[in-house]
Amino acid sequence: MRYRAGVDVGGTFTDLYLWDEDRGRAITHKVASTPADPSDAIVSGLQELLAKASASPAEVGYLSHGTTVATNTILQQAGAKVGLLTTEGFRDLLEIGRQKRPSVFDLFADKPPVLVPRHLRKEIAERLAADGSVLRELRGNEVTAAVADLVAGGIETLAVCFLHSYANPEHERAAKEVAEQTQPSLYVSASHELTSEFREYERFLTAVLNASVGPVLRGYMLHLRDRLAELGLPSEPYIIQSNGGLLSIESAVLSPIRTVLSGPSAGAIGAAQVAKDAGFPDVITMDMGGTSTDVSLMREGKPTLRTGQTIAGYQIRVPTVAIHTIGAGGGSIAWVDEAMGFHVGPRSAGARPGPACYGLGGTKPTVTDANVVLGRLNQDSLLGGAMPISRDLSTRVVEELADALGLSMERAASGVINVVVSNMVRAVR
Repeated sequence: MRYRAGVDVGGTFTDLYLWDEDRGRAITHKVASTPADPSDAIVSGLQELLAKASASPAEVGYLSHGTTVATNTILQQAGAKVGLLTTEGFRDLLEIGRQKRPSVFDLFADKPPVLVPRHLRKEIAERLAADGSVLRELRGNEVTAAVADLVAGGIETLAVCFLHSYANPEHERAAKEVAEQTQPSLYVSASHELTSEFREYERFLTAVLNASVGPVLRGYMLHLRDRLAELGLPSEPYIIQSNGGLLSIESAVLSPIRTVLSGPSAGAIGAAQVAKDAGFPDVITMDMGGTSTDVSLMREGKPTLRTGQTIAGYQIRVPTVAIHTIGAGGGSIAWVDEAMGFHVGPRSAGARPGPACYGLGGTKPTVTDANVVLGRLNQDSLLGGAMPISRDLSTRVVEELADALGLSMERAASGVINVVVSNMVRAVR
């Protein structure tokens, strides 16, 4: 196998990389992402990349894939409808959460929505002690009845979260087995499979989020595997997980929550290796994409790791590279609030419609449009001429922003850049 390939799907662009083992050279390619089906951009991009290298799919022996599917599903609250089985007396744990408010001094700050409505949470009369010993046995017929009620209520996926399962997972295993046997089409996620640590709220929440994104990511992964096989790749892709390691397709389908920082963690791991090889073991990495900017700290050539991550206000208890993410990218939208405050991001124009200059229907000024107006980007095309753009469209939307602010067009465009740079500098600090 002569080639190794890597694919990173971002909110705006999909980046592809091919390493030629024989010649020791790298070939890169970039295509617009296809949010409706990310595999479209991956397959078409790989075909174009291989054509660049005069290579065939059969020569690619390794493919790694950084994905944002799980992350975007959580951010957009577009996951499957979840049901919950939990220990009797703990039905409301997800709603109670922690005492800490999202913003201590903001009396109007809201917690993120509870992912499972109360009528879809079922209590099971089982109980384990903190040491894992059984205080009350699990009854399979009770699990069967509860799951049947939840399925009748319209759930598409199930989270099984019992007290103290980190000390003894047998009750969760048994309940999952009953659910899968009686409802074979149901995606089931058990909390002990994701984190075998105490702190019930974080463990339960991780399992529920895993269940929520599970059907979405399963459908995507299996579809991608089939399309890559049709393309002629001889091996299945590996999925990059949040701690920078690799997952097989099967493992990613079982625990998709481990892929929430898939792409950014790959960038951090790669940057750490390059910096270490260049003699700089202590570095800060910064990755500005179309939607966000990701910042990470490397010490002694290794990324900083942590045991959890907060996404959209939800605390996820899985190992991750310590990455600080802000909504500042090329597609970040500049806007003015009711008090005439000037902001850039976190909202993004994404890949569709994208910045106004793409000519795909974007009507909001973005960081990319500001750079085009200021002459910092090519005035006719991007991606080495492969992507034509319109300076006139950028000028139009930036002029509208300038009118709202009472500034010249150049001052408004400069303001967009200054604000987004300030946000990125704050992220680095």
